[in-house]
Amino acid sequence: MELDKKKKTQIIIAWLIIAFVIMWVLGGACTSMFIAPSEVSVACPANTALNGITNIPIINWVLPLGNWVSMMFWVAPLAGMVLGFFFIRWWTEYFDSKEAISIIFLVAMIVVLLGGFFISEVWYNSSTVANASGQPEVIQCTDGKTIQSIKQYSIYVCLAEVTGGQCNETASLINNENYAITQRECSGTLPLVFPIKFWSELRGSIFLTFILGAIAAWIPLFIFEQLEKKKKKNKKE
Repeated sequence: MELDKKKKTQIIIAWLIIAFVIMWVLGGACTSMFIAPSEVSVACPANTALNGITNIPIINWVLPLGNWVSMMFWVAPLAGMVLGFFFIRWWTEYFDSKEAISIIFLVAMIVVLLGGFFISEVWYNSSTVANASGQPEVIQCTDGKTIQSIKQYSIYVCLAEVTGGQCNETASLINNENYAITQRECSGTLPLVFPIKFWSELRGSIFLTFILGAIAAWIPLFIFEQLEKKKKKNKKE
């Protein structure tokens, strides 16, 4: 069946509405744009029902499980859809190329967006790390000597750890090992790590819904392109 420009636009709009509703449900199906933490269980009826999937591997990496308790959670996916759609259309028309509708472009787009979030998290926490470093810590060395070691924090970004608890456990293990080494060597420097809960922070942020909104905008354009290729292939045959 031949789809004209108007029908394609209608399908895209319908799909984006469906995608938005799915994200809204996964965000707790909150009934207000401004919700106090104490009212989440009442105002976000899907919140309790979704708690069981937070520990399912793979799924809990990407689902926008942060409760939509502020207006920005509602705006972010819409912004992702609009900006993603028009950026892909602009790229396609400006460069007269279908690269922006390819899977490679989608992967590149996701990598760039995740990289941007990574950089913002490191930059945001860098001042905390700098302020925490330089503080003295009294160390009882294994040879019985007591010294003051200077704490030197570095950022540790949790990429494999899905939850904040797992990230804290990993950081704690690293710090305990470094503390033991400092005691053994009676070192004047105590290297410690400050954990950044990358996946945990991403899952609960509006930026994830922005990314998913951009992906949602790419999907119908990709499907239409595949249908067009198939149509041209059938004509040649």
